[in-house]
Formats: sequence, structure tokens, C-alpha cells
Amino acid sequence: MTIAAGPRLVTGLTLTLQPRAAVQRSLYSTSLRVFKSHCNKTVSRPFRLPSLRIFKDSMSTQSSPPVVNIYSQYLTTHPLTTKVLTAGVIGVVADLTAQLAIERSRQLDVPRLTKFVALQMAIIAPVLHVWYGFLNRRLPGNHVRVVLQRVALDQLAFAPPFLAFFLATLSLLEGHADRITQQLSDDWFPTVVKNWQLWVPAQLLNFRFVGPAYQVLFSNMVGLFWTIYLSVVAHHTPSSDNHKADDAE
Repeated sequence: MTIAAGPRLVTGLTLTLQPRAAVQRSLYSTSLRVFKSHCNKTVSRPFRLPSLRIFKDSMSTQSSPPVVNIYSQYLTTHPLTTKVLTAGVIGVVADLTAQLAIERSRQLDVPRLTKFVALQMAIIAPVLHVWYGFLNRRLPGNHVRVVLQRVALDQLAFAPPFLAFFLATLSLLEGHADRITQQLSDDWFPTVVKNWQLWVPAQLLNFRFVGPAYQVLFSNMVGLFWTIYLSVVAHHTPSSDNHKADDAE
């Protein structure tokens, strides 16, 4: 009885446990397939860092101060007017700094300030607006080769004659037409060299690394210091001072 019952007992136990093991194996197989499928999808879509363009766009639209956003909006909707007004503000600050802080004048030369700012707003800003619009249309993008071409064209073809035009026009507005030739002979080439020393690296950084929303502000910040220098150079007449000293002797 005992020996006979043994196999039946074992057989019955085996038949009872067999369905549970099958269910466990089925669950294990299903879980393994789901895990492998998830791994395959993850590997097929590798992690990628966001591009620099996306980073710049997010910086320009999300983290910009409200004043920058408003300025950028007006620069888009009214580009020439915004640039003219900006040039006027920079001209006022630059000539005031040149007269009071650098030249240490005891009295403000209001006619000089007015003519300098008028030249900035009426001629300089519109000309630069047209020129840089041409550069952006002719050489778009911020690739290294494009940036180098744009800076070379700006600094070699445009800057030298434009600086000569600026110095001559300001002297003419101030009633010193007789000094134009001498001033160009004394100040034009040193001013061009200083222009290259400042604007070549500044524009390389600006066109290559600064986001589109900040390029105008960056140029205006650099332009403030450059306009201060131009105000000092344009109103400095060492040759005339030497002539006056010779006449006095």
C-alpha cells in the first residue's frame, strides 16, 4: 500500500505543481521580452546634446531681460528708426565723456555735441544700416569661412573710406573745411589702425559666438567706446595747435 501509493502521490504532486511552473516561466519570458524591447528602443535612439543653435534660440527668447526683448522687438519692426535713436544716445554719451572726462573741459561745448550727434543720427546710422544689411544678405550664416569673409570685407573695403568720410564731414559741419586735408593726413591712417585693432576681434566674436538677439547690443556696447575715441580724434587738431604756437612766437 505504501509502495503503491508513493508513485501516485508523487505523480499527483507533479501534476499539481506543473501548471504553476508553466505560469511562472510564461511571466518570466514576457518580462524578458519587454525588457529587451525597451533596451533596443533606447539603443536605437542615442542621447544627443542640444545643438548650439537651439541653445542660442532658447537664450534669446527665454532668458533675455524685458528691456532686451522690447529693444529686439523694435529692432525687428522699426530697424532704421531704432538704430538712428540708438546712435543718437551713444553719440550723446560718447561726446559728453570725451569732453568732460577725457579732455576735462571746464565748459560743455554744446554746438560740438549737437553736430556730432546729428552726424551720427543723420548719416552714420543710415549708412551702417544699409551696409550691414547688404553684408547679411550677401554672406548669411555664422560659419567660420563666412564670418572671416564678412569681417574682411567690412574692415578692408568699407572701414577705411568710411572713416575718411566721417572725419571730413565732421570738420565740414564745424566750419573747418580748411583743416580737412591736414586732418586726414594726420589722423586717418592711425584711426584706421585703431579701428582694426578694436573691431576685427570684436566682430569675429560677435558674428561667430553671440546669439542673434544680442549681436546689435554687443556692437552698440563696443561702439560706445569707439565713438568716444572718434570724438576725441575728430576734435583734436595738433597741427592747428602747432601753427598757433608758431604764430605766437
